[in-house]
Amino acid sequence: MSGGGPEAVAKAEGRASELEQELEKIKRERDEALHRLEASEKELNEVRSNLSEIQRLLKEARVRARKMDDELLQYIKALENARTELCRRSVDRYKESADFKVGLKRMGRVTYEYGYRVALARFHALHPDSEVEEDPFTI
Repeated sequence: MSGGGPEAVAKAEGRASELEQELEKIKRERDEALHRLEASEKELNEVRSNLSEIQRLLKEARVRARKMDDELLQYIKALENARTELCRRSVDRYKESADFKVGLKRMGRVTYEYGYRVALARFHALHPDSEVEEDPFTI
């Protein structure tokens, strides 16, 4: 009851050979998987390193953007102050001009003439029989 002798041995050796080949195939696949894993880990480390660098650059860019916003706000304020100052200077220059002074005299005269006419009309209303001889507007 040995189970077949040389035939069984040959069959067992064949099966052992198949199993050894399958084991070699599995070892190759394992080695390839380990190489891929090592390559993936190396790539992951590079990506992490790049991510750190990108985060640092992003932080620097945000700081620069904030600084530029502050500078822009300062320039806008300076521009508004310059506009205000320019308007003030323009008004001051115009007030010093001859046209403005002549205009003031004219306005004063018109105001005076109007006041005179109102006073004259009231005078005539209160004293209808009285006459006024002077005409102050005749030059």
